[in-house]
Amino acid sequence: MTLPTGDRVKLITRFEDARNILLDRENIYSRARLCEPGAPWFSTLRPPPGMLTTTDPPENMRLRRLVAGYFGGKRIKIMTPRMQAVTDGLLDAMEARTPPVDLVRALSLPVPIAMICQLLGVPPDGEELVHDWCNSLITITADEPDELIAHQMKMAAYTLELAELKRKEPGDDLLANLVQAMDEGKLDSGELVMLIMFLAIAGHETTVSMINGAVLTLLDNPEHLEIFRTDESVADAYVEELLRVNPIGDGGPLAIVTEDVEVSGTVIKAGEAVLVPVGAANRDSRRYEDPAAFKPERENRDHLAFGLGAHSCLGAPLARAELKIVLGSLFRRFPKLALACDRDDLRLQPTLSLHTLQSLPVTW
Repeated sequence: MTLPTGDRVKLITRFEDARNILLDRENIYSRARLCEPGAPWFSTLRPPPGMLTTTDPPENMRLRRLVAGYFGGKRIKIMTPRMQAVTDGLLDAMEARTPPVDLVRALSLPVPIAMICQLLGVPPDGEELVHDWCNSLITITADEPDELIAHQMKMAAYTLELAELKRKEPGDDLLANLVQAMDEGKLDSGELVMLIMFLAIAGHETTVSMINGAVLTLLDNPEHLEIFRTDESVADAYVEELLRVNPIGDGGPLAIVTEDVEVSGTVIKAGEAVLVPVGAANRDSRRYEDPAAFKPERENRDHLAFGLGAHSCLGAPLARAELKIVLGSLFRRFPKLALACDRDDLRLQPTLSLHTLQSLPVTW
């Protein structure tokens, strides 16, 4: 296929092929080489080196170890009461308004941005800034390269300013921990900035997309919605199936093949690029019966929504927790929630790589 930049890549859509490439047990698929001149990419803004998505093992693992503890089950358990309180407060405000209400602005955006900023150590007054910068950094076609670089530099400067504050007043957040690691020589300032920028983007933009898609899926399946709303024991199964059927975007992991490799009978030459759209793999009829249908009762609920292997999503526990709390609280508070527009009137942000709705009008 051809990317918006004109670059050509091989598209890998079968579940097993995608799974093997994501696992990459033999380190054949390089993310670091995406930073080399002339390498294919989605947009005119080249990927910076030193990010989790543009490093290969063992460098990738060194960076992951510095942040992994902040996305584990113990940390998420500590954050859960705050997550519920933020959600309840937003629902209170929503209930006080006269519908229709844009659910994107009222709920599905504020919860993830509040949670990732709390985890990273960004103060509440920085949440809107971080969201605006992140939104610009995942654009495909909207801005000129100079504009994108300017946004990147502003976010980097803000991160370094916060880092200096953390050095003077340490806390129990990820940025404070990374500042300490930097002072101990475990990473440099550029790596710190890249980690914070990447985690800010991945930690909320993807979840916003998933919450919106999950709401639509449940509204489209009222019989399942009623079960989900009234039986909290099914939450885990429902969330996994929602993750499977709702791709967060049209793309997926991109990598450069470092040696000739055969994938389902096709030889991909060293130096060629492969793109793995997990949304396609998650709907592979070879893997799932009736793959496009939302069936939370299905036995085979495994999926690739969070990737696998060295580049698997660090924020998976946080995303799962947010989905359970936001969706469960929303539909219990508003059992008659419904779209306030025709389904065909919904529009995605046309310039972004993620399935980000411009708005999601709802009534109750």
